[in-house]
This record gives sequence, C-alpha cells and structure tokens, in this order.
Amino acid sequence: FVRDGRDGLAPLASSAGDVPPDLALERIVEQSATAAAFEAKAPAYGVLHLSTHANGGENPGVEFADRRMTLSEIYAHQS
Repeated sequence: FVRDGRDGLAPLASSAGDVPPDLALERIVEQSATAAAFEAKAPAYGVLHLSTHANGGENPGVEFADRRMTLSEIYAHQS
C-alpha cells in the first residue's frame, strides 16, 4: 500500500479510467486536479464525476491535489 500522495493519501492508480473516454468532455487529473480547477470549471458542466479520496462523518468532503473541500463547499457551486 503506497502512501505518497498529499497528506499521505495513496494514489488512485485506476481513477483516470473510471469514465469511458466517449463520455468524458474534459479530464483534470493528478496534480492538475486542484480545488481551484474544480471551482473554475465546474459551473460549465451539468454532470461531474469526481474520482478521488473522500470521507463521510460529521464533516464529509473530498480530497483534491492541493486541499480538501467539504461537501457543503462543493454543493454551494452553481452550475
């Protein structure tokens, strides 16, 4: 189990293949998959597929290459 990502998170080796290429309009992967990229590009799309580490509990969120975003931050974005 390799833990060399941000904050010791393991890389998600197969996440780039989660969405069939004919359905993917734009892919932002690895170090380019930042919270800022999400915030800038998400409003242009009606459907988003996030393949990342996530956690539930009292303050659920997902991990981007540069930082964690809570679900409330993500849901606050208008599309």
